[in-house]
Amino acid sequence: MSNQERFSELLKQLMDRFGPSLPFTEAATKVLRFPSFCAAYQARRRGKFPVRVDDIGGRLTVSAFSLATFQLDGKPQYDQDSAPPRKKPGRPSNVERARRALAREGGAA
Repeated sequence: MSNQERFSELLKQLMDRFGPSLPFTEAATKVLRFPSFCAAYQARRRGKFPVRVDDIGGRLTVSAFSLATFQLDGKPQYDQDSAPPRKKPGRPSNVERARRALAREGGAA
């Protein structure tokens, strides 16, 4: 069976079972086998959820096409997330302070 045939079969199974777009929690727990939806939310917040997530009308969804692509080739789609996690506001860490200091010294020299 070729890759194209396997992809078509997998996509058809996902579409028959869930439709073209799955709720985030179902995609995470039933298809991707996260232990809980909380673990999936944490992975997404950290930028480690392996499939592209879309925010449609305030609800997180995953397309069946993205799931089939991930399950077939196993390559994460981190960079394609529609809403990348935001950095928390607050004081800069010591690492950030050191980087800024080095950048200032390097730019002045």
